[in-house]
Amino acid sequence: MVGIVGLTNAGKSTLVNALIGDYVSIATPKPQTTRESLRAILHHGKSQIILTDSPGFFDSKTPRQHAMLKTARRVIHTSEALLLLIDCLRLPPIHLLHQLRQQDIPTDKKMVVLNKIDRIDKKKLLPLAQKIHTNAPDISLWMVSARTNSGLEKLTRHMDSIALTQPWPYPPDTQSDQTLQQRACELTREQLMRHLAHEIPYAIDVYTDMWHDDKKGYTIRQRIVLGKESHKAIVLGKGGACIKAIGMRARSALTQQLKRDVQLFLRVCVHKNKNAPHTPHHTPTYGETP
Repeated sequence: MVGIVGLTNAGKSTLVNALIGDYVSIATPKPQTTRESLRAILHHGKSQIILTDSPGFFDSKTPRQHAMLKTARRVIHTSEALLLLIDCLRLPPIHLLHQLRQQDIPTDKKMVVLNKIDRIDKKKLLPLAQKIHTNAPDISLWMVSARTNSGLEKLTRHMDSIALTQPWPYPPDTQSDQTLQQRACELTREQLMRHLAHEIPYAIDVYTDMWHDDKKGYTIRQRIVLGKESHKAIVLGKGGACIKAIGMRARSALTQQLKRDVQLFLRVCVHKNKNAPHTPHHTPTYGETP
């Protein structure tokens, strides 16, 4: 199992999707998109490589953010191999390099990967690589672009070479440890994050209320749970225009992912206690996404 860690917006989810060759982990330009660890299954030759996407490291302030950091740290301490992803457009996180070196796993199972090399002047890569080597001289350094797939085949071959000889933990056709319902909720949350103001998305959760599969396709009812009453009007928009636009985008993403027709119904609720989302303060009627 390869744990993928790094600062927020380093491109961890984009890298996972690029390695898998499918959209298994949501990715947005906003930080803290990934809130829970997700296992994606990469098949390469005779190897099954488990990639664990994790929340990015950042200065936490809220209980939710503390929980995300705890999840990221757990990935570091429980993975058989570690990949530290660094955005080459930002200063390298020296504290994470030192933490990577301190982990009690074989050196060949530790990787530093510079991402977004397609967006930087190549003359700036060498000084950056030298700085990383100074702080982690015994760890292999890889340069990739998750967006263009540059360097990914070499990185995959390396992960294949360090894979353990053991039975595959997942069936050959598995791409993720998420259920279809979980992935559907994440796709809707992704559209919420892309469409809404900066301060709202991290207080949003999406739950499945109903999931029906028949020969015609899927009928899905989802509940969007907000932590603040003041956010409800923003999510709904004037005359419901905002939630309708979000629903249309989510339905399109779901149709593409599930490869079936999808009828999506969304409702917006407010519940300040996120540990008990099933008794919301306000439960508007479901609205159909055309």
